[in-house]
Amino acid sequence: MENLNWLTSAEFADGIAIGQITPGPIFITATFIGYKVAGITGALLARLAMFTPPAVLTVLLSRFVKILNQSSVVKAAMKGVRAAVIGMIFALAVTIGQTIMLSVVSVIIFLVTFFISLKYTISPVYLIIGAGVAGFILF
Repeated sequence: MENLNWLTSAEFADGIAIGQITPGPIFITATFIGYKVAGITGALLARLAMFTPPAVLTVLLSRFVKILNQSSVVKAAMKGVRAAVIGMIFALAVTIGQTIMLSVVSVIIFLVTFFISLKYTISPVYLIIGAGVAGFILF
């Protein structure tokens, strides 16, 4: 992003943060980047570019879902895809995390939220709201 002068690391982190609190984080982030690059037109084109390919594939492949779900090859491939996605999310978190200034308070908020999520069955929505309120009050 920075090499192309589209966004700074801070702007990209802001876009990710905004996207995570709304439905469809990837679509929101793409729209945000499209807007930063080319205004409303860029936002609309980014949204269209993100929506069209999966919509077309869904319509075309929907007839084969039952057949594909029973395939051992597809099941094995999906296990590999899941592992790759987890790795990519972790790599992205590390990359974004390097650009964010940490403080003792933000680390404490993270740890408290993390341990609450491990100990109790609480919706992530409430955890995010709680962490946001704590950050607002403490910062």
